[in-house]
Amino acid sequence: MAHATHTELGTVVSLWRYPVKSMLGEELPAAQVRDHGLLGDRAYAILDSADGKVATAKNPRKWPHLFAFRSTYIEPLGSSAQVPGVRITLPDGTSMTDEHSEINQVLSQALNRQVTLVATARGPVAVGAPASEPASWTVQAEEYWPDIDGLDYRDTGTDFTLPTGTFFDCATVHLLTTAYAWQRALGHNTVRDPFCCLVWERAHPDVWDANHLSEVRARTAPDIDRVLRRADETFGHCRHRLFVVDPLTPAAFVARLALDDYRELTSTIQLVLEGPLRAHPRDLDLRPVTTEADWQCFYTLVRHNHTEGEPTHGGAMPVEVTRGMVASYRQKAPAYQFFLAREDGVDCAYGAGVLCANGLGMVEDLFTLPAFRKRGIATAIMARAITHVRQQGADQSLIGAHATAPPKRLYVALGFAPVCVTREYIKHIDHGAGGVGSLHQPG
Repeated sequence: MAHATHTELGTVVSLWRYPVKSMLGEELPAAQVRDHGLLGDRAYAILDSADGKVATAKNPRKWPHLFAFRSTYIEPLGSSAQVPGVRITLPDGTSMTDEHSEINQVLSQALNRQVTLVATARGPVAVGAPASEPASWTVQAEEYWPDIDGLDYRDTGTDFTLPTGTFFDCATVHLLTTAYAWQRALGHNTVRDPFCCLVWERAHPDVWDANHLSEVRARTAPDIDRVLRRADETFGHCRHRLFVVDPLTPAAFVARLALDDYRELTSTIQLVLEGPLRAHPRDLDLRPVTTEADWQCFYTLVRHNHTEGEPTHGGAMPVEVTRGMVASYRQKAPAYQFFLAREDGVDCAYGAGVLCANGLGMVEDLFTLPAFRKRGIATAIMARAITHVRQQGADQSLIGAHATAPPKRLYVALGFAPVCVTREYIKHIDHGAGGVGSLHQPG
């Protein structure tokens, strides 16, 4: 029997859990990790009675003293969804548990606002109130933007919605998934509702990026059914249904896709660069794609890519798909800026950079002709795209890498750090006896 090989990735120095959002927490000798992080982390929060928003240290003007409070659980957590009681220690050293009848009054006096202690396992209602279904609610919080050049807002507060059924900010992952969805939707018809984002382009029904559904947040069976019905209604012109699954997509929805015989495509690792690129890019003849001649050269390279076999599709793509994808790219311009690389008199590679609506930069759609690979061309294009988005104010740059493709190693070597994985699920459509848009169920 072969022995397993273990690779040491790092050392855990300490584990901390924060029972109440934005309060100090407790150090642990061990912890259970679940889909949403450490079991019991941010299971409680303080709710502002005036506006119903969750208290967060992201708005220090409104909540300047939250970090002076400390929270710990009264007893160890079991494996059930119901969290135990919590003990809160105030800045003056006074402590009380959630079972104390006057805890809301005491917290309100200490915070100088009327507040209520709430728990996720009981819904966003006062501790001690009747339970509600955790999956059916969302709450908002607010963030203060200081008066600093380069920010999207200055000296003001903005609201943001926390992931359904939680008190997590999910800041990095939320930024990333929002940017990824925005980039794919750019230039196309887009409709958002509380449960999903639908993107379609009737002129190019076979282009997956132009016809898909993302940012799914449906958890309950009725909401999941509603999303699937909307997909059928919206994508009746397509021969496919494509769902993009991100880390915030509820597991129940993913399970439904598997139950309904959707096929999972190659996963994409989403990586983020925060500091400088770890490379000294070579000098290269790079130009932005702007003229009609540029777009013709770009089309030729995209066709080479599709003939070679684009990784997501698992083989060469029809020419009409290439035409549709290039048309789709053109609809994203000029926000989505492509660059062409020229070497030895040949246009041999391309890549794109885009500043997303939430301020995250993206490097996308890199391709180099086989004969020109391993010359540092892709790195030079990436550096140019990163410079392009940083000149527009992006501090972080996102890039996606297919989980089974070699470029992921290059991206990590250049300083990109893996943050999460996004996945795609597809089902092809039978336009035959069942009628236009009917799903083909395998026998």
